[in-house]
Amino acid sequence: MTALLNFSLTPGERLKRRELHERYGGSRQNGISSAPRSGCILLFTGDAGHQFGYDHDGPQADGSFHYTGEGQVNDQELIRGNAAIARGDRPLLLFRMVGGGVVEYLGRLRVDAEQPYYRTDAPDRTKAIRSVLVFKLWPLDRVSEPLPAFERSVRQVPLERHETTSGRVEVRTETVEFWRREAGLVQRYQAFVGRTLVRNAIPLPGTAVTMWTDIYDPMTGELIEAKGSAARFHVRMALGQLLDYKRSVNPKSLAVLLHEHPGDDLVSLLHENNVTCIHETQGTFVRLSPPQRRD
Repeated sequence: MTALLNFSLTPGERLKRRELHERYGGSRQNGISSAPRSGCILLFTGDAGHQFGYDHDGPQADGSFHYTGEGQVNDQELIRGNAAIARGDRPLLLFRMVGGGVVEYLGRLRVDAEQPYYRTDAPDRTKAIRSVLVFKLWPLDRVSEPLPAFERSVRQVPLERHETTSGRVEVRTETVEFWRREAGLVQRYQAFVGRTLVRNAIPLPGTAVTMWTDIYDPMTGELIEAKGSAARFHVRMALGQLLDYKRSVNPKSLAVLLHEHPGDDLVSLLHENNVTCIHETQGTFVRLSPPQRRD
């Protein structure tokens, strides 16, 4: 890593972003900005990034700092600013946007040599789910106080706890109504079975990302993925999610919960993967279990 050529800020110091670029160069618009006058790369983070899906920025319990790459639509690529971070040949200087055009210098970082970045899902500025790059960085100066330790093992939480999951899909303008239907379906199913159901929180190894299942029945060991639509797209997604989750949860059985019968072909698809189809009909729920296999 090259040394800083000309940099005099100390962690905690604030200044106008305009002034920062006048001193050290670089673009005033980009979140990742090459600053040739200082021989470094300027990184900017702040609450405004949430509208573009930059939800993974922040210090972690292991002392690292995770930083989402650039690119506001479609899958992020390892080009331009993202490639510059991954190369690890220039110092990285982190700034927090504090409002009014002012930024706070948080300190220097270096990219992790063994795992420079990982990929995870996040919405873009149009709310479509895409793949983003999250860089794993290590502070060389004080950056900020670490967050509380994130869980590293699967745990059960109440159904009422609704965190964002990387396995979700955005449905553009229908998103709110779609999730409302799904939440109502889950509540009616819990009332139908007459016992407490939970969710699973599944941390992804090597990342700060946690996946959240829809339903887990502690009494039967059944893992259930609910969908607010019985369309083929959503049934196929539910099947894929179950296959992903079961690697960590190790359930006794799998099921997809729908508000209506999805059609014989999709039920057959679920059965071929040993997944039960549970669907609502006339105020009750019907279980279509896979046929018993003969050894």
